[in-house]
Order: sequence, then C-alpha cells, then structure tokens
Amino acid sequence: MTPLPLITSLARAGALERAWALFREGGYDRASGDPAALAVKGRLLKDQALRVGGGARVALLAQAAESYQSADQISSQPYLLINAAACRAMAGEREAALVDADAVLERLDTRAALAETPYWIAATRAEALLIKGDLAGADSALGDAMRYDPDGYEDHASTLRQFGRLTEALSLDAAWLDRHRPPVSVHFAGHLGIAPDECDALRAEVDRTLEVIGAGFGYGALAAGSDIVIAEALRARGAELCLEP
Repeated sequence: MTPLPLITSLARAGALERAWALFREGGYDRASGDPAALAVKGRLLKDQALRVGGGARVALLAQAAESYQSADQISSQPYLLINAAACRAMAGEREAALVDADAVLERLDTRAALAETPYWIAATRAEALLIKGDLAGADSALGDAMRYDPDGYEDHASTLRQFGRLTEALSLDAAWLDRHRPPVSVHFAGHLGIAPDECDALRAEVDRTLEVIGAGFGYGALAAGSDIVIAEALRARGAELCLEP
C-alpha cells in the first residue's frame, strides 16, 4: 500500500493519473471513515477539476468540497474546512463558501492549540479572508505567514497558486499577490574570456539585468570569465548562489 503522503507528492508533481491509480490500488477510495484518505481524495478531485472546464469542473469541485467536509466532520481541522470553502468558491457556490470561511475564522480565533504550523495558520486565515472578499485582511495575514516562514518557498508557491485561482474565480484583483512572491531564480552561463577593459562595463550590465529580473537565486558553474562576474554580482545583491559541478 502506497503511503498517502507519496500519493499527494505525485499529485503535486503533476502525475495525477499515477496518484489516482495508487490511491485506488491502496483501497483509499473506499476508506470513508479515514479523514486522511478523504483529504487526499479531495485534493485529487480538485486537481482533476482544474484540468477541465465547464460543468465537469463544477461537479468535480463540488465532490472535492464534500470529501474535505467529510474529513472535517471526522477530525476537525482548519485546513480541511478551508479547502472545502475554496472548492465551493471556485465552483461558484458563494454562499456556502462564505459560511465555511466564517467557520474557519471562528476556529482560528477560539482554539488555543491547532495542529498546524504558524505559517499555515496565518495562510489559512488569509485564505478565509480572501474568500470573504477582504483583500486588505488577506494581504496582512499572508504577510504574517511569510514572516513566520520566510524561506518556505515550496509552501509559499502552493499558497500563491491557490490564491491566484481564488482571485480569478471570485473576480478579485490579484495584483497584491505580487508583493508576496519569492525572488526569481536565474541560471547563468557565459563567455570564458573577457578582456580586462570590458569587465567594468560587463559588471554594470549584469547588475542592471539582475535588478530588473529581481534575481534572488542563481544557478551555474564557475568556469571562468563572465560566470565569475555574474556570480559575484549575485552575491553582492544578497542572492543565494548554487554552484554546479
């Protein structure tokens, strides 16, 4: 039996068909009393919905919401209910989504201990506020989440992708999300030989380009010449440098 976290990882990587196959092979589709299996089923249904359009998408999103809701009824957790709310919002079930979002916020405000990290608690609050149309509140809560885990780029990407879908479904402005996006990654390579009188001009051009791109990560080798110039420029701007052998 394939562990559920591995199935989720496959879905996150885009291997949805393989994830579904392993989910069914493990009998998880029949585990109606297992909240973890129901949560993963909701995830797979949501991912499947986002690959289609029209009535098929709406139907799959409704099924995903029901699966998350069933899991929440067995083991109440904010992440389960917020996922149900998000699926309903994307399916056009605005009133039901608002009810769920309000319930999520109430849980976050009244429960002293939650089985979540500070990042996900704040991100869940932001998502509930976004569903309610409170962009200022969502922006503030998402900023809190980013400060709690500034280097959690994988979680940041997942959150921003979800919020992008919600803003589109709810016809809301998405420009505010740009403030929370991670730095850009660049891969660098260049000429080995640089004339001594060209180094200053090259460095200035590299600095300008990295600033325009907003580079925060650089991947490449230190062969010679321009590779070294670019690497030095990345380090000078505080970017994380990842060198290839």
